[in-house]
Amino acid sequence: MDCKNNVGQDSASFDEFMTMLCKTAKVPCIVCGHFDSELKALRNIRAARIAEFGSVSTAELVNLATARLSVFAALRSKPVLPAGLSPDQSDAGRFPVWTRQGGCILGVGKPVSRLYPIIACLRPEDDRLRPDLHELLGIGLAHVAQALAQQVYARPVWPEGLAETTLRMLAIGYFVVNAQAEVVHDGRGDECGPDQPWLVANGRLSLRVEAERAALHAAIADATSEGLAASIISVSHGDGPSRMAAVAPLGRGDRGLALVLFESRRTNHSALRDHFFRAYALTRAESLTAQEVLNGRSPNEMAEVMGLSVATVRSYLKQVLAKTGTHRQSELISLYYSSILPVGATIARAEARRPA
Repeated sequence: MDCKNNVGQDSASFDEFMTMLCKTAKVPCIVCGHFDSELKALRNIRAARIAEFGSVSTAELVNLATARLSVFAALRSKPVLPAGLSPDQSDAGRFPVWTRQGGCILGVGKPVSRLYPIIACLRPEDDRLRPDLHELLGIGLAHVAQALAQQVYARPVWPEGLAETTLRMLAIGYFVVNAQAEVVHDGRGDECGPDQPWLVANGRLSLRVEAERAALHAAIADATSEGLAASIISVSHGDGPSRMAAVAPLGRGDRGLALVLFESRRTNHSALRDHFFRAYALTRAESLTAQEVLNGRSPNEMAEVMGLSVATVRSYLKQVLAKTGTHRQSELISLYYSSILPVGATIARAEARRPA
């Protein structure tokens, strides 16, 4: 059992917080982590023990909590919902869930994808007389939930090992350029026709529209500077609506390089978006709403296309933004295009290492 995995980004600070929580609550041991409802296992376990308050091993408490969580997951596999409520609506008011059975107090927070933030301690004899204990554990659970959200929303959507195959299958175009926008590798494939917006003039990458060209070069400068910032830019297409392109840092030794990743005419939008929707556990209705956001439609336009009221569309949109950790449609679009960066990063690094 691994009790040293990180729950949050700053594991030392989290350990200090857990120890302080254990001392303040006056319990011998507190365990927290993320419960995988599919594997029926605790992940990213962290624990704090204070021997002066009693003798209980971390393993014992983890086993108690896991047993209760397995029952919890089984009960939720076929939930009985009030009439007129969807599973998402029913879940909204049901977290956190607290139990005092099996020798421990267990708190379960609202899931992110299939992971539930949890916190547990051995149940003291006088726990009913200690309302402060519940409040302290609630604070701890809130910290675990925040760390889980940060971890899930920050992870790359695409497995790096499948990057090259995925890039070809989805027909994603890319360039590898240096700080002066000079093309190190041209990965456009068949996107080289006269009606395409991408230009390579005197070995430098450019765009046909002046304002977009300036935005591209500014994004390349940001990606190859010390800040190593990624950007999303809009690129006009004569044969349809504008498309987005992502510009991300790509180092090679002391030469600053940038990866420019963009959708081509053959890009499999459906596969790209379905993977993105699954990564954030969007329901069918939420996925359809997110699809229209990525198509650039406003809530009023979505309502017309989807045959729903504007109020219903806004409700679905609110759920999509909450699950993806974004706050407005532009942020959701940016998150989607940023999520495909890891697909191109592996192949671009390989191309950049090839001798000229």
